[in-house]
Amino acid sequence: MATFLAGCSKSPESPDTATARPPIASADPSQYPTLVIDLEHQVQASNTPAIYQFGAALGVRLDAAQFKFAYGTNAITQDMIQVVLDDSHIYKLSRPTVTNLYVIDRSTVEPLRGGPFAGFHSGDHGMLAIGRAESGKPAAIFVSWVGKFEVK
Repeated sequence: MATFLAGCSKSPESPDTATARPPIASADPSQYPTLVIDLEHQVQASNTPAIYQFGAALGVRLDAAQFKFAYGTNAITQDMIQVVLDDSHIYKLSRPTVTNLYVIDRSTVEPLRGGPFAGFHSGDHGMLAIGRAESGKPAAIFVSWVGKFEVK
């Protein structure tokens, strides 16, 4: 997963693609849907996880306050999020940040592949990866949690 997310190169997107969709919801981050990070939504080799579902929004908030990130028995401090949107766009936090509440929107992410982030639109689907940024490799992330989402 980390290799897939980190190894993708940027591809051009026409300006019309980003502006073709209608405006959605509020630009106030406190009004964004909140996704609570938990084991139920974590993708693992041996499970079929629940999929986060939410309505169209300019962004989402990820609440990781109750989740204990670990590798084996060792606790891990996460500082990076990557978002795969519709299998063709990949975004990452613009700055590694250690926190328990992440906001994912146009002001906090930058494209690794695809055009600028334009929010979550009805019919979109994708994956969220949470982990540690690898120093010296701007697109690399050591993934400790992955979940799927779809926008209703």
